[in-house]
This record gives sequence, structure tokens and C-alpha cells, in this order.
Amino acid sequence: MQLFVLMDDASGATLGAQLEDLRRFILSQPPSTAIGVGYMRDGTVDILQNLSGDHALAAKALRLPLGTAGALASPYLSIGDLIKRWPESPVRREILMVSDGIDPLRGRRSD
Repeated sequence: MQLFVLMDDASGATLGAQLEDLRRFILSQPPSTAIGVGYMRDGTVDILQNLSGDHALAAKALRLPLGTAGALASPYLSIGDLIKRWPESPVRREILMVSDGIDPLRGRRSD
């Protein structure tokens, strides 16, 4: 399996409290899982760690989100960008998106 962990760079610094949990999650994956780490901003993905079987390397790539106004494009546009650039492979592909869930192009939900 190939797994990309995508962090929303527009997320607030409170996400930092979860980074250690995410590192443990990455390190707990089976050796057969290749893991990549990227940060979503401006409708694209900045890949900090390409897909790799070295889970320690992937865990080390995690950092605090920038939380910048320039990162406010839809996280779903970023996923589309990653899918277009994801190398062809016959193995299963998965994405773990870490985001506040707000799509600034669609507005906030008030419920």
C-alpha cells in the first residue's frame, strides 16, 4: 500500500498537539506500506517526503502548519493535484488528510 499523509498548511498551531500522535501512527504502519508526507496550500501539495518504506524518515518530515492566509485554497484542490502527480502503481493508494475541514471556497457551515 502507498499512503500519503497530507497536512493542511492553513490549520492553526493547535494541530501541533497532534503531531506526536501522527508520528506514532506513521511508525506503526506495516513495513509493506510506503508513506509520503505533504502539506496542502494554494491548491497544491508541497511534498516534504516522497513515498518511502522508511517510516522514521516520513515521521520526521512532519512539522507545524504555517497557518498562513496564502494557504487558504480548498484542500480538495490540493488532493486533486497530488492524484495527478502520484506515480502509477498497481498497489492500493490511500490519503490521510489532516485539516480543520473548512473549504474556504465553499464557505463555513453554521450548524
